[in-house]
Amino acid sequence: MFPVDFSSNVYVYLYAYDTRMYSSVTTMMILLLLANILDEEDNKALVADSTVFSVILKMIEFSWTKPRHIYDGFSAYELIDGLTGLAKNDVNKKIITEKGALPVLMRVMQEGSEEEQEKAAQCVCELAFDKDNQKAFLV
Repeated sequence: MFPVDFSSNVYVYLYAYDTRMYSSVTTMMILLLLANILDEEDNKALVADSTVFSVILKMIEFSWTKPRHIYDGFSAYELIDGLTGLAKNDVNKKIITEKGALPVLMRVMQEGSEEEQEKAAQCVCELAFDKDNQKAFLV
């Protein structure tokens, strides 16, 4: 999709913990960018640090406590959209479910705006393409 150099350069900022470059906002912006531009094969690289999924889920939860569902500049809708993009990869589907995405997404589907509900349902649908996740959803 994009030249290898592009992805490599962006990944540097995703995992840069140098205090001059690092901030949670920058990290989330890079992560959401990658989630929306990388195809299924390319986003395997994000599996290396599964904490990215925990970060997104926590930010969705934090955004849910705010009146407009926005936390640190990111709406729940945008975060769920990014999570859905990352879930296109089969390995990521399992990890996202293991990190506890289903209860978070169910809450959004029950309490969110129509747009948030639709985005959460899309994410659950993407996660449900994994057979192990399907079993977990039935429990």
